[in-house]
Amino acid sequence: MQQREIFSSKENDTTARPTVLLRLACADTIEATLSVLSLLTRKACRLYLPAKNALWPEDHNISKPELVQCWIELGLLPELADMDEALRFGHSVIAVLEAARLLEQGDNHRYNMFPSDTHAPQERWTILAGISNVVEDEEASRIFRPGAEFSVAYNQLPSFSVLTVPVRLSSKSSPYFFPYIAAADSSGLLLLRAIRLLSPVQSKASYHICDARTGEVISLRDRGPSARAGGSNVGLVVRGDRCMVAELLPRSDGSGIATLLCYTVGEYQWVEMELTYSPPLAAPSRWSGEGVVSHGGMLWWVDLSYGILACDPFADEPELLHVPFPRVIDELPPDAGNVYNRSTLRCLKVSGRRLRFVQIHGGADAPVVSTWALADPASAGEWNLENSVRLADVWADESYLNTLLPRSVPALALLHPADHNKAYFFLCSHVFAVDLQRGMVVEFSEFMMPEPPRHMMISSHFVHAWQYDPSRSKGPADDFVPTCLMKEKEFTAMRRCISMLTPYFPVHIHKP
Repeated sequence: MQQREIFSSKENDTTARPTVLLRLACADTIEATLSVLSLLTRKACRLYLPAKNALWPEDHNISKPELVQCWIELGLLPELADMDEALRFGHSVIAVLEAARLLEQGDNHRYNMFPSDTHAPQERWTILAGISNVVEDEEASRIFRPGAEFSVAYNQLPSFSVLTVPVRLSSKSSPYFFPYIAAADSSGLLLLRAIRLLSPVQSKASYHICDARTGEVISLRDRGPSARAGGSNVGLVVRGDRCMVAELLPRSDGSGIATLLCYTVGEYQWVEMELTYSPPLAAPSRWSGEGVVSHGGMLWWVDLSYGILACDPFADEPELLHVPFPRVIDELPPDAGNVYNRSTLRCLKVSGRRLRFVQIHGGADAPVVSTWALADPASAGEWNLENSVRLADVWADESYLNTLLPRSVPALALLHPADHNKAYFFLCSHVFAVDLQRGMVVEFSEFMMPEPPRHMMISSHFVHAWQYDPSRSKGPADDFVPTCLMKEKEFTAMRRCISMLTPYFPVHIHKP
C-alpha cells in the first residue's frame, strides 16, 4: 500500500503543509469515504497515511465542532456556500469516519472523538495460556534451545502460546495447585508463580522472571514470613530502568488495611508496607483476587465482586485507589458464576490503551455482552458503555452457524489489545472472536492449553493478551532489563555461596 498525504493547498506546494494533519490508517477505507462524500479532489490534495494513527500530535480527545473547524481552517473540506453548510458537511464526514471505525467516541461520547486504534499498525501479540506446561528435565534438554531454561511455543492467533518449564523449576499441576503466569509484559518478561508440592493439599510458591528474549530464568528471593499460597494478587510493572513485582493482601477484618509487598528486581529484597483502603472488607466478605493488570505505570488489583484497588508501587508513599465496577442490575443467576468461576462472566482488560470491563449479563434465555471503558480521571470511577450485543443475534448470524457451536453462553476470554470491539470467548474446546459492533464471528479455532483444577473453568483468568514480538531485534532501549536481571542473578549466585557457609534468613524490610 502506497503512502499518501492530505494537503490543504496547492498540489506541489510542500511549504504549505498544515501543522495539524488529518491522520488516518487505512487507505482503502478512507478512499471509499472520500468517494462517497466527494470529500476531496485528487487535483487539490494528496493522501498521506503515516504509521502513527492520530488526529493531533498529542493524540487527545477533541470535540466534534473543534475538529470540523480545524478541517475548515486547513482547507480539507470543499468550499461551500456558508459556514453552517460547511459545519453540517463536516459532521457528516465525522459520521462516516466513525462508521468506518477510524474515529472513536471519547470520554464525553456525545461530543468528543479520538482516533481509533482499530486500523493502526498492529503490534504483534498472542494469546498466552496462564497455566504453564511442566516437563521432565530430559525432555526439557531436548526441546529447549541451547542455553535456554524454558521455552514459549509462540503460535498464531487465535491459537494459544504456552510457556514450558522444567520440573526442577516447578512441580506439575495437581487437582488443587498449578504453575501460573501472573503477568506477561511487552518487554518480553513473564512473571511465573511456580509451585512445589509438599502434599496433595499443600504447596509452596516461588516467583521467577522468565526473559523471553534470552531464555533465562531469574528466581526472586523468598518472600519469607509474609508468603501466601495465592498467586492472583501478584503483578509486574516496568517503568524506565526499573522493574518491580508487587503483591497486595487486603485484610477482611473491617480494618481497611492492606499489606503491600514490593520487590524491585536487582535490589534483592521484599519491602512491606501497610496501606489503607476504602470501603473496607469485613466477614463474611473477603478479597478474592482475579489477577493484576499493569496500566499507566500503575498496578490494578481485581476482585470481580468488590472492584479494583490500584496504586503506583514506585511511589514513596503509595495510596490505594478504589474503583467500583459498573452497576449491572440484570446479572446472570449466581449459580452461573460462583466464586471460583466469576471470570467466565466478567473481566478487566487493557484494550486500545484504556482499561475496559466486559460482562455477560441479562436473563439466562436472553444473555447480553456489554463493554465499558474507564473514563478519566480514574478516581471518579465513571465507566462509559461502549458495546452491548445480544448473544441471540450472534447465534443467529451465519458466521456463528458455520462454527457448528451450540447456542450456549460462552466463557469470557479477553479483549483484543488494540481493537476493543473484538472480544474472545471459550466454548466447547474452541476459542472464537466476535466483532461486537457487527455481531458476527471473525475468528474461530480449536484450542489446546494446560487444564486448570477440576473445580475451575477455562476463562479470562487463565489467559493473557501478550503484546510481544519474538522476531523484534533487541535495541539499546532494552538494555536496562538484562542489566536489571543480571544484577538479580549476581545477587542470587552470591547468596547461594554464602548460604553454604551460613544459615539462610530472608531479607524482609517492613515500612510502617
